[in-house]
Amino acid sequence: MARDALEALGLAEVRFVVAPRPPHKVEGARASPELRLAMTEAAVRDDPCLVVETREMRREGPSYTVDTLRELTAAEPSVGWVLLLGADQLATFDTWREPAEVGRLARLVVMAREGRLPPDSGPVEGVVHEQVSVTRVDISSRDIRRRIAEGRSARFLVTAAVWDIIDKNELYRD
Repeated sequence: MARDALEALGLAEVRFVVAPRPPHKVEGARASPELRLAMTEAAVRDDPCLVVETREMRREGPSYTVDTLRELTAAEPSVGWVLLLGADQLATFDTWREPAEVGRLARLVVMAREGRLPPDSGPVEGVVHEQVSVTRVDISSRDIRRRIAEGRSARFLVTAAVWDIIDKNELYRD
């Protein structure tokens, strides 16, 4: 999906931000922030246009997108930042910290699978967003974790490098 968005929007790169303490995470992550970072790095290792951004890993306390965008803008003021969102994230965007400021600091682009947003994903009050059509891939991290916890295989739902980390560290097993 990131590659589809990169190509459709003409971006030079897509940065993946790993949040060590995501404020909206309902269930506790069963993999440490360091292991989630390692899995993200492993997943994008072979594509130079997909980059892991580690600044949130160095931050104390919860990780808020608005703070990350402020830091990125200060560090690289000439960049026109684009925030890629899934439709599920758009549905809860109004609960984020300072959503209007997020919309001011970055161009919001919703990745619409097969060009469609779910019916309940309307516009966010006061924040302009656009959508980009991406290839539908019915794999979610929640499903991968659930399959592993149930003792089912998830081996071919992630890259070999990511699977090696999951397997070696016995992640997501009950």
